[in-house]
Amino acid sequence: MEKIMSTPYLLTVLRFGGRAEQAARLKAEKIRIALEKMKEASVQKLFIKAFSADNSAKSLLVDERMSIVHVTRLLADKNHVPMDPKWAILESIPQLYMERVYEDHENLVENLLLWTRDSSNRILFVEREEKYDLFVRPENYLLGGSSSEHGAELDDDAKLSLIDEFFGSSRVPEVEGLLYLKSDGKKVWKKHFCLLRASGLYYCPKGKSKLPKDLVCLTTFEMNNIYVGFGWKKKYKAPTDYGFAIKHPQIQTKSSKYIKYLCAEDKLTLQRWVTGCRIAKYGRIIKENYDNLMRDIVEEDLETLAHARSFSINSMARAAVSPGQWITRAGQSVILRAQRQCGLRLDHHGEFCPAGIV
Repeated sequence: MEKIMSTPYLLTVLRFGGRAEQAARLKAEKIRIALEKMKEASVQKLFIKAFSADNSAKSLLVDERMSIVHVTRLLADKNHVPMDPKWAILESIPQLYMERVYEDHENLVENLLLWTRDSSNRILFVEREEKYDLFVRPENYLLGGSSSEHGAELDDDAKLSLIDEFFGSSRVPEVEGLLYLKSDGKKVWKKHFCLLRASGLYYCPKGKSKLPKDLVCLTTFEMNNIYVGFGWKKKYKAPTDYGFAIKHPQIQTKSSKYIKYLCAEDKLTLQRWVTGCRIAKYGRIIKENYDNLMRDIVEEDLETLAHARSFSINSMARAAVSPGQWITRAGQSVILRAQRQCGLRLDHHGEFCPAGIV
């Protein structure tokens, strides 16, 4: 028994056990790497060209795991521009004379796979203030028609309160009024009283009644997206230049009777309807997209400033960023919200400081 339990024997057992354990770990690691390679190989990838406003293009490899905000950030880097809420990835559909700004949470590859093989559609990387104008001028979109503040310019605190109060509950903006509706298959437009509801867009065939029995559901949003038109006056004899359409993303032919064409009287009315429809479809997700984007932008800016040597936060603010530059970049209400999310504020000297310090 003593011979069996001798020190040389124990050392041999320990060495063998250690080698076996190491071999098992190495094998497990090889299996893990092989599985990751198989998983990576199965990920769908596409080469895209993203066109800018000057018609120049940047090529990019995207895969099915990338969200729109991820691709937007890559394109901002490629175009050597700072990330900003105004930058958008836009789907242009020349055959239908319409376009759509993708939402930040959407998947680009998933949308591109809906295009036909011979599609003339294009992806654009452009500035679109209307993408998040909702959070810069919420009074234009979230106040009801009967509100005493409707049409008045709100201060920053009032804007934030309005946004938080609105998105604190599940509802849609009170958008209603006269819109031109295109007749199916014809270049004829008729005015109808329309209302936005959480369940869809409704219109009254006769008069301006809001009674459920007098309303007809024009379209729902669950499976459909909202597009803005261009060139409709010439193509469809539209009464104004402020048209929008609602359709399923897979519909790519202009003869489809399932596309609903509408026109507003002016740009602000168009933006109110389009934004209202987006909120009816996505709800609080739009706010979450915006909050996440602004938090990332501010954190990146502060990190960039911090790399400019070991200055204090106050010195960095004075040396590199003036209040005017921040305000120009995203608007006062945008900056206020972003600074609050990061626990910072600008004091009366234009310096960054913790929000609790006066």
